Formats: sequence, C-alpha cells, structure tokens
Amino acid sequence: MSCAKQWAAAIMLAVLLQPGSPSSAQTAQKPLQPGIIGKDDRRIVNSPDRAWTAIGHVRIQGYRTSEQCTGTRIAPGLVLTAAHCVINFLRNAPHLPKYIHFTAGVDKDKNAGHAVAACVIFPDDFNIEAQTLSKPDLRTRLASLDFLRRDIALIVLKSDTANAGLIAAAPVQLPAGQSVSHAGYHRD
Repeated sequence: MSCAKQWAAAIMLAVLLQPGSPSSAQTAQKPLQPGIIGKDDRRIVNSPDRAWTAIGHVRIQGYRTSEQCTGTRIAPGLVLTAAHCVINFLRNAPHLPKYIHFTAGVDKDKNAGHAVAACVIFPDDFNIEAQTLSKPDLRTRLASLDFLRRDIALIVLKSDTANAGLIAAAPVQLPAGQSVSHAGYHRD
C-alpha cells in the first residue's frame, strides 16, 4: 500500500481530531495516579473475539533504540498510534519507517502478524517542534487535551497483518453516557 494512496485515511484522521469538549464531570475529576482518571478499573482481557488481535505493539528498533507503544489496526495495512511513539526526539523528526514495526495481537509468545512501516502520516496541523518541546511523560504528568488531539499518527504498513482483526474508529461524537474501553500494552 503506497503512502500516496492513504489520503482517505488521512482525511479520516482529520475527522477524528475535530475539537470536542470534555464534560464538566471529566474535567473536575482528579486522577488517582498518572494515566488513570476516575476509578482504576483496569483488567486483563482474555477474549477469543478476533477484534482484540487488532491491538498490538508498535516497536521502534534501531541501533541504539528500542521503544514500544500500542497501535491499533484500523484498516488493512493501516495502524493508528500516538504520534510521540514514532518520533525520534533526539532528531526532532519521525523515526525512519524501516525502524517502525507493528506486531498485532501480542499474547505472551503468540501474535497475529508482523509488518514494517512504509511511511507515517501525521495530521495537517501537526508540529514536530512543538511536540518534541513538550515530550509527553504521561507517567509523571497529565497532557493537555489540545496536545492529545494532535498526538496521533497513522502508520502505513509495507504489508498487511491479515490474520489480525480490525477495530474501526469511533464516531466523532459519542452519545452522552456511552461507555468506552481503552486498550493498551506496557504502560497506562
């Protein structure tokens, strides 16, 4: 899949990033710990549902670097992740695609497929310099909603992880009271 053919996916990213305002209940809550807002109800999911295999590891593997984040397969050959996961903060530039790997559905020693990035697409208003100056460390502080709206990237894979499930992006506006789940690996 070429990067030039991914404009539809990039437009979808722009739709996902439309400004929305959190409810007053969300902004009034104090986090119990960094990364957790409200009750800490995390749990390990051990489900046979194929959709869970869409969630996987985004790994940066270079000569002196080994980093890991979570990414989600949202379409064949396309993975949605956080922008800070694919930025080399020492160079103030994205990591080279050859160093970006996606492994879907990681479960101990099993997975649903592996692929290497062909390219990475950021939102039109994404500013790498601003991103690198405010490198997020969600373990020690909360990031602003404005930062999180722009902390998004689409990884175009050289090949697809066809054995993995797909998780489509949520509508721009969820109904009030709608419950959601946030799935991830490694850290909060």
